[in-house]
Amino acid sequence: MQEETLSPTAAIAELERLRFAWRGDLFEFTLLRKLADLYVQENRHRDALYALREAVSNFPDVQAARNAAQRMREIFAEIYRGPGDPDVPPLRALALYQEFMELTPVGPQGDRMIAALADRLVEVDLLDRAGELLEGQVRYRLEGEEKARIGARLALVRLLDHNAEGALEALDVSEVEDVDQGIALQRRQLRARALSDVGRTEEALTMLDGDESLDAEHLRADIHWRQRQWPEAVGSLAKLIPLLPPRRPMEEEESQLVVNLAVALMLADQTVDLEDLDRRYGAAMAKGPHADTFKLLVGDGEKIAISSIADELSKVGQAQDFMSNYRERLRATELSEFN
Repeated sequence: MQEETLSPTAAIAELERLRFAWRGDLFEFTLLRKLADLYVQENRHRDALYALREAVSNFPDVQAARNAAQRMREIFAEIYRGPGDPDVPPLRALALYQEFMELTPVGPQGDRMIAALADRLVEVDLLDRAGELLEGQVRYRLEGEEKARIGARLALVRLLDHNAEGALEALDVSEVEDVDQGIALQRRQLRARALSDVGRTEEALTMLDGDESLDAEHLRADIHWRQRQWPEAVGSLAKLIPLLPPRRPMEEEESQLVVNLAVALMLADQTVDLEDLDRRYGAAMAKGPHADTFKLLVGDGEKIAISSIADELSKVGQAQDFMSNYRERLRATELSEFN
């Protein structure tokens, strides 16, 4: 290998044969260490960890066993440091974590490793696996405000996975006193969404009392829309758009919000307000992605049948889903940056 006449793959094959032919002394220990280094070089991290585990277990009295154990921790940490080893796919990284979780450092370093792995799982939409990972962290590793913070992430993952009951359970088991105001606000909003999803609408709206943030208004609009409470939906949707449209071309999300408000105004039979919306936004919407839908909704002052716009409405989301905001954020950033 030093002369570059033997590849690492071929060297591994030779050393593996020797490994099973020679057992029981320091030579075997050294051989296992060498194999582990070659396995890492070839991105065979699981094999490397198994070789080192065998070395440490079979030769605990060898002075170098402590160094081998440290090398195990280094290899394990490298897989999950930062964005993780790109040569180790998320599912394999999860399997390795479950097999060698005893190597997870205690304290913040270990928590960062778990967070990085959860990020990778969410990125490839393995929400149930990410939830299992975060649940173990919440139940067995964390205390105080950090427990509440990761509990909120777990609740978000459960909601994205359409598991409202699981989200409520995550918030319950991570409930602590005296947390940061921003975390407390996120937890109330997530609980409100979960309560809404399980049909406890009044409790959900009560949970949002006093919260005037945009996220809360998105959530109120979503709840009122699903309950067909059109005047209340109008009140929330109206707070999500500015009085006048932006001078630049309207973006998809902005245009959809205006369409949603127009639908709510029509269904609430608030004709005057619908005409006012047309005066303010008609020109901007005519150049936007939902121009035909908006024109049909405002109807040039003529009352139209709701059934006549069904096909147009099917092209856009009829409510500004609170969770869609979080999905968009997770496309641009990591779950670990959620709070």
